[in-house]
Amino acid sequence: MNQLPSELASTGPATVILPPRQTLPVVFASPHSGRQYPQDLIERA
Repeated sequence: MNQLPSELASTGPATVILPPRQTLPVVFASPHSGRQYPQDLIERA
């Protein structure tokens, strides 16, 4: 990371810090992020 701790202060629920160069794809899954699901998502699950 190229940022100092004071620069990492977040104002939202998450902070995305990108590397200087992306070399691999990343998949982020957060299965416990909530309980409100759209009806069409429930029907497709």
